Amino acid sequence: MSSILRSIPKAATRISVAKPARTFLAVQRQTFAVQSATPFGRAMMSTKVAPIVTYEQVKPWTEQPSLDRVIVDVREVHEVEQGSIPSAVNVPLSVLPQALDMHPDTFRNTYGFEMPSKSQEVVFYCRSGKRSTTASELATSKGWTGIKNYTGSWLDWVEKEQGKAAA
Repeated sequence: MSSILRSIPKAATRISVAKPARTFLAVQRQTFAVQSATPFGRAMMSTKVAPIVTYEQVKPWTEQPSLDRVIVDVREVHEVEQGSIPSAVNVPLSVLPQALDMHPDTFRNTYGFEMPSKSQEVVFYCRSGKRSTTASELATSKGWTGIKNYTGSWLDWVEKEQGKAAA
């Protein structure tokens, strides 16, 4: 092997490292894309995006709760212990896929409130809006039609409530 290396001119044995050219990645948002994956790796497709609601829309619902509307906190239990939006109920995102497939009696016994009907208005929220978006997509993909997403979620709620208290 050393005889082969000796036969190659010294200039050819130098290692040169080429600098990579700058690359630019163009990202295009599409309305028909893989939104999230199930625990078993199957992708869920969703073409319908749940309407987004704001603090100003959610606040009156907490002051006058209605059986026609459910505000669902999809944070984990230890997060909810830090506080939650008044009148909200908790179904963690980690169990939401199974919860939406439960028999209504099992759902009520497990979570302590009636399972929303597929046409009932359901507002999802979490800490910052990411999990509520996933929850909204999941429920929509399972046939729920009254889904709304409070993307500002808990962080927005706390900020607005503290702002009102300071004013």
